Amino acid sequence: MALTTSKRVQALFTTEEYALLEEYARETGRSLSAVVRESVAEHLLVDLVKARKRKALERILSGPGAPVKDWPEMEKELEATRYACNDDVP
Repeated sequence: MALTTSKRVQALFTTEEYALLEEYARETGRSLSAVVRESVAEHLLVDLVKARKRKALERILSGPGAPVKDWPEMEKELEATRYACNDDVP
């Protein structure tokens, strides 16, 4: 992951947490910082993006409905369009 601009963050871990992170970093051949950055990106940020998308969808669905015709009329139009498109198919 290429970073163009970086910000420094300080995080405090218990002695046990830090030891586990160090061990994991060593086992995977990465720095402790890389392990923490990747974990945040893969878990926290993914969850945050999903939550924001879910909220946006909820706002869209709870808003005023789009003006649509009644279903039988819409169905006829869709069928007519589908058959018109299939006219070109041999």
